[in-house]
Amino acid sequence: MTSWPFEVFEPAVASTLSRIARAELSNVRVVVANGAEGLAVLFGPGAIDELWMFFPDPWHKARHHKRRLVGPAFADLVADRLAPGGVWRLATDWADYALWMRQVLDPHPLLQNPAAGWAPRWPERVATKYERRGLHAGRPIYDLTYRRL
Repeated sequence: MTSWPFEVFEPAVASTLSRIARAELSNVRVVVANGAEGLAVLFGPGAIDELWMFFPDPWHKARHHKRRLVGPAFADLVADRLAPGGVWRLATDWADYALWMRQVLDPHPLLQNPAAGWAPRWPERVATKYERRGLHAGRPIYDLTYRRL
């Protein structure tokens, strides 16, 4: 299995490449691009078995909600790129973004929430600095899992 992390913040790209080199990994490809654009261009329909989206920018202010990555158009793109039975894993520490995700994804005709609510924390999910910051600030972590029908 090959991993394809998408990142637009250049210092994060450098950090990721350094960590890949230290771990001597050969199955990771870093894409310096917006995730939605990369997903649309680099992968065809049904090409992805699993998509992870942990702690995306919540864009707190109401006037910026249109910039949130999880929205109807992105949900349609993900559903198209996931293979039947493919899994989309999400996590956030912002309650309003977690509820936003549920409002967008729960009614999607091609996605099913097998937990019928919040998913248990996926044991293989590595704790990110954003997760640690959220926990330090006293915010709960919301995990979601959707399966492509």
